[in-house]
This record gives sequence, C-alpha cells and structure tokens, in this order.
Amino acid sequence: MAISRRKLIIDCDPGIDDAFALAYAMKQSNIDIHGITTVTGNVHVNDATRNVLIIEDLLGCSIPVYPGEEETLSGQIPMNEITNCHGKDGLGDIGLSPSNRKAENKKAVDFILDTLANEEEKTVDIVCLGPLTNLAQALMKNPDIVKRVRAVFSMGGSVLCGNVTPVAEFNYWVDPEAAEIVYQSGLQVHMIGLNPCDSAPLPKDIRERMKSAELPETRLLERMLHNWSGDIVLYDFIAMAAALSPDIVKWLHCRVDISTTRVTRGECVADLVDAWKKEKNCFYAEEIDKHQLWELFCNTFLPVCKT
Repeated sequence: MAISRRKLIIDCDPGIDDAFALAYAMKQSNIDIHGITTVTGNVHVNDATRNVLIIEDLLGCSIPVYPGEEETLSGQIPMNEITNCHGKDGLGDIGLSPSNRKAENKKAVDFILDTLANEEEKTVDIVCLGPLTNLAQALMKNPDIVKRVRAVFSMGGSVLCGNVTPVAEFNYWVDPEAAEIVYQSGLQVHMIGLNPCDSAPLPKDIRERMKSAELPETRLLERMLHNWSGDIVLYDFIAMAAALSPDIVKWLHCRVDISTTRVTRGECVADLVDAWKKEKNCFYAEEIDKHQLWELFCNTFLPVCKT
C-alpha cells in the first residue's frame, strides 16, 4: 500500500536562506509540492521568481512557479534594506545563470485559490517564507479556503525582539496588515520566528564540510554565504525543517495579534501566559531541538557515502 505524501504549497522570496529551504524541501521524498509562489520581500518579486527557477535547475526539479504580489496590502513595494548578505541578485552574487524555463502565466493568488478549491478539506499545508501578502490576498478573495488548509507554517515574527525595528521581524514588518489577516482567519498558523531561530545558527564545522561536499548543490549553497558575516542563521531552512518535521519543535498554543500602527508596526503581541483568555490562534515555536535540526540538514546535504 502506497504511503500518501504531504501536499505542500511554498510561498517565498529568495533570498539565500529561502534557497536552502527550497533545496531541502525538494530533496524530501515524502512531500508533494503542488507549486511555488513568489512575493516581494528579500528581493523584488521578479527576482524572487527568477531565483526559484535557478534553484530548481540546480536541484533538477521542474515544479510550477507562480509570480505573486509586488506590493503590500498598503500599496508599498518593500525591499530588504536591513542586510546586504543576500547580494544584489538575492543568491549571493556568485554568478548563477538564469534558467531557460519560465514561470507560469497564472498569478500566485489565483493558483492558491484554484489549487485549494480542488483539494479535500484539511489536506494542504502552506509554508510561507516571506511576507504573507499572497496568502492574505487569497483569504480576502475567498475566506472559505480556510477549510481546505491543514496548517500554515510561517517564517516570521518575533516576541520582544526585532531585526528591522526594536520589536519587529522583517517579514511581518513589511506587510503587517497581511499578517494580521492570516492570524485572524481561522487558519492553524505555526509561527517560526526570530526567537527560536536565532538560538540555532549554522554550526561552523558543518559549513566547513559543505565546502568539499559530494553533492554539487551543497557546495553552491555554501558559496552563497560568502558575504554573510557573523553567525549565519538560516531562518527559512529552519522554518521548512520545522514544517516538515514538527516534532523537532516545542510549540506553545497561544494568542498572537500583529500591530499595524507606526511605532510598533509588525510587532507580534503574543500572550504566552494566557492573560487575555482570548481564543488561541497560533502555535508559537518556543524552542528547536538543535541536534535534530542539524542532523536533518546533514542527512540531506551531507549524506554519508555508501560503498
């Protein structure tokens, strides 16, 4: 009897850590990626779309790619100015050639809506690695898609810290209105934010092993990191690993609201002690088992040669 594979939609804005996340997902045999959607975030949506196709070529994949939203819900075009670690092209400026393949003509929001309309209830997971603009737009067009989605795993947010303001993480700061729509939609949202990810930087010995890895895609991924100074935190890879292996995470079911006001824009107000007694709308990643996390990474990108 065949074992059913998990159905996935991946929404992203590559970005080097998105590249790691996508490569990791593409190498798993137990998931069925229906499609990959793109959004403006780390780079403009056009560059994000180009980068997904490049990553697919590196991995020998041909998953349909659907370009998404250029602007946030408030009409802004976000660009990641908090770090230049991604380079001008988003993939470390290591000279990767564009793909000969093209993205699909269908837009990301329409793909999400059409895909979910044809699936049974609670059978599709959505992994969001950038701003939540595409998913929010889909929810505004058809709130009933909540019934079709099993869970959403979002790399974004933070509690009592930030990386673009004192209180806000980049993805939610870019489009807090979208994040608030997703969190208030009734979807089962899993938040993998700065707090657990910052405690799990890429171990230096693993990076050294990547430089001479047997797999060429592993060596290329390592080369993308050449401009990244200090601790390397692969936020999107961590989020993808948490989505595909939720048991490596300690989750707390709690209430989360997203601020859309000026000074605290993008802040996650998380009721970790249930003080409000409000309906819980989020599974918050409190801790990640770092040993298991990097074991999953090594099994995928640094497999032991079998003779």
